[in-house]
Amino acid sequence: MKNKGKGNRPANRPTGSRPTGRGATVRVKTARGRTVSSQRWLQRQLNDPYVAEAKKRGYRSRAAFKLLQLDDQFHFLKHGGRVIDLGAAPGGWTQVAVERVHPERSPAVVVDSDTHMTSSMRRMMKMMNREGEAMPESKPNLEINPDHAMLVRLNAIRQSDADLAGQVAEQIYDNALVAAGLLEDPRAMLGRLNGLLEKLLNK
Repeated sequence: MKNKGKGNRPANRPTGSRPTGRGATVRVKTARGRTVSSQRWLQRQLNDPYVAEAKKRGYRSRAAFKLLQLDDQFHFLKHGGRVIDLGAAPGGWTQVAVERVHPERSPAVVVDSDTHMTSSMRRMMKMMNREGEAMPESKPNLEINPDHAMLVRLNAIRQSDADLAGQVAEQIYDNALVAAGLLEDPRAMLGRLNGLLEKLLNK
């Protein structure tokens, strides 16, 4: 997993999904060669608060706010998740996805090898599977961020405290499974997590 910077994102960009203000109305003068429909479109663009806000925040299009509002309502852009860009243009949605997912802030992410079935679909199939039929096998792929501070520290202690390093590594993997919605039974993870907290408090 590669680290990605913030690109051209302004450091003080607001994070809300609504415009923060609206300027004075702009009147478009009639110009030779400009059709009535073109003039109306231009006036709408010049007076659209989302167009102005997109320009102010550095988004490539006003469509970025559509994704912001959808995610505010449904919360589908998960921290550390994987987003596949299938040729989005001009790229406003991609900018929002990168901001909200923050792949560079996670020590590891899990990607389901079955690209056709989401974790929600898999859980639904298990609930509906009353006959005990075999479910399609899923093999999660783990991708790590070797530059993450947690993994750098983990590598440093793996010789001096192999037991602790092993527990932390397992916890990182389970955390990634949770973020991906693929952890089916969290009981083992909770027991390990409690043990790690106990060790931390005893130091």
